[in-house]
Amino acid sequence: MSKWDWGDVPTWVAGLVTALAVSLSLLQVARERADRLADERQREKDEKRREEEARRAQASHVAAWYAGMSGGIDGGSDLAGLSNASKLPIYEVVVTMVLVRGAGPRQGTEIPGDDERRARVDVVPPGQWRVDLGKLGWGGMHTHPGIEIAFRDAEGRSWKRLGTGQLDPIDEAPLDHYGMGVLFPYSGLQPVQEPRGT
Repeated sequence: MSKWDWGDVPTWVAGLVTALAVSLSLLQVARERADRLADERQREKDEKRREEEARRAQASHVAAWYAGMSGGIDGGSDLAGLSNASKLPIYEVVVTMVLVRGAGPRQGTEIPGDDERRARVDVVPPGQWRVDLGKLGWGGMHTHPGIEIAFRDAEGRSWKRLGTGQLDPIDEAPLDHYGMGVLFPYSGLQPVQEPRGT
């Protein structure tokens, strides 16, 4: 029988401990790198979210809704309520009556550019306003009107808030978005007075 020389036990133990220590160090470095990359991705995601919030800051404070009608059924007209709760005016505003329920157009792009249920306002300052949309329209059974508003913010970005409330950026000026001619007449704004407290 031949004898194998395996060395002494302390050398083997030292070698195993060294290998284990190196493996643990490599695992720790890999874990720290993964954590660092995850933190970096999260910071980038947070930065993009902050940039998007800053980009949408003014537009998120603009809304429109169906505000009923003025006058009687024979000679009345539909009204849109507008709110610009930002600190700056909005520009090139296009207000369109759409339907949120019932048969009919759900978005302003489904309506011809020169349709009379649309209003154009040059500037809407901060505050609460009403605009006349012309003659009564879409008063059919089981319909529920909504208002779509498109505008440019103070930075020149174009936006559209659908009749359902969803806010979307648009890539073109509001008049172009709806195929409206530059000669489409302007509508006047009427301020909405706040109720006085007693």
